[in-house]
Amino acid sequence: MLHASIAGYGITLGPESALNAEITAGRLVQVLPDHKGPARPMHVIYPVGHRPPAKLQRFVEALLDEFGKVDAG
Repeated sequence: MLHASIAGYGITLGPESALNAEITAGRLVQVLPDHKGPARPMHVIYPVGHRPPAKLQRFVEALLDEFGKVDAG
């Protein structure tokens, strides 16, 4: 979708982190600046009873820093 939008075939909806460089470079133009896209759930799943490896713990911490903590429900 991103490549099609850059090529002029339409519009796309995506995360700001994926589109910002293209907007800054002038390859894309934001058409609905006040529109907030739908929230999408994100899950990190690993086996119960196992302590996650340090790499996974750091990854989860980075996700929480970037996207914030939500209900673990």
